[in-house]
Amino acid sequence: MEGLTRDIAKAHEAVGGSEKEAKRFEHASAQSPASAAKATGAPARAGVPSTPALTVSTAATPRPNDPTAANTRPAQQLALEKALLRHQTVLLVFWNPKSSVDAKVRGEADGLARGSKGHVVAFDAQPSQVGLFGPVTEVSHVYETPTVLIVNGHGVVSTITGLTDSFSLKSAVAEAQQAK
Repeated sequence: MEGLTRDIAKAHEAVGGSEKEAKRFEHASAQSPASAAKATGAPARAGVPSTPALTVSTAATPRPNDPTAANTRPAQQLALEKALLRHQTVLLVFWNPKSSVDAKVRGEADGLARGSKGHVVAFDAQPSQVGLFGPVTEVSHVYETPTVLIVNGHGVVSTITGLTDSFSLKSAVAEAQQAK
């Protein structure tokens, strides 16, 4: 959990920096397009108003000690966090339902979780849902399917990609459970 807490704190710092930069840009934009260009380092273009290349919305970003924070996080992230708080090892399987290899890996992960007597829990998601799991998927990238992220109670994340059998998954889970 220390790793997740640290990652969340880093994310909050990054959001704070983005908010400051956006406010500085908005203030400069109100002055003139040339001021906005100067504030962002972009060249001023005559007759064309400057706009930021990226807009960061922080409306749903939870703040530390915010009692409503749990309501702003995706259900998948909350479920993953609850499993980690119960000291379960999490298998997070990103898969494509159209792939037989992906379906096999998903089945192996589900079987391992069922046979673990509650020590391991498996979640599955499609690649488009990577962002729904919070800091875990912010620090671990998913480039292909199937990808299995193994998260232990300390927030340490291991990654396995491609066809994986139950023996390999069991070994990876055992290693993850020992990692600190």
